[in-house]
Amino acid sequence: MKIKNIMLFGYNFPHKKTQDFIFRLLIENYNIKYVIAAPWKKLNIPRSAIRISPEHVGLVHPKSICKKFNIKLIVSRHNSQETINFLKKNPVDLYIISGARILTKEVIESTKNKIFNIHPGLLPQVRGLDTLLWSIYFNKPLGMTAHFISKKIDSGLLIYKEKLLLKLSDTISDVSLRLLEEQTEVLIQSLKRLKSSKISELQNLDLKKAVYNTKMPQYLEKKTITKFPLWLKKFAKY
Repeated sequence: MKIKNIMLFGYNFPHKKTQDFIFRLLIENYNIKYVIAAPWKKLNIPRSAIRISPEHVGLVHPKSICKKFNIKLIVSRHNSQETINFLKKNPVDLYIISGARILTKEVIESTKNKIFNIHPGLLPQVRGLDTLLWSIYFNKPLGMTAHFISKKIDSGLLIYKEKLLLKLSDTISDVSLRLLEEQTEVLIQSLKRLKSSKISELQNLDLKKAVYNTKMPQYLEKKTITKFPLWLKKFAKY
């Protein structure tokens, strides 16, 4: 697959994954044609009982990053008609999600099904939200899965899959941060795989027995945290 031009779905506020993806793609000499940045939106998701993700500091607004590197920035809701029209008129070789909510069928089709996502969990075993917590709860390994998205959540053509390195000295916050940061490396490995393959050679993710996990309820969060030491001992490399 030829990958000459890339676009990113991101957010119009400081966001670590969007920032990391842009910087790494530029370092690897990929041409980012434009970024469609969705405005901040309050989500109807219950608060977590225990915060396991570290708070990020020193993030740069995507507007400043794009201006510095001469990348076109479009501020638009990802599922809006404005975005769909723009995607149809400005095609690129590959569309990458660095930050987005669930994209509609119309958005996916406007890119000719070339939207690429990195799911912070091993598919099809752990779908949906709170992948770290659900992996612990179900006593399953943790990792990342790169795939082309389809209209069904966490499905589509499998590109690349990798287990996350775990250490016996890890705290749950260490694992949460590494799960986020390692996605940047998985991004590059996935692009290498795509450049050496044809889309027709990729296989669909088998979701026949896969369950979609919603946000973990607070009472389960507390129970799951107590399982972390045994889970880590089982899956840690050293």
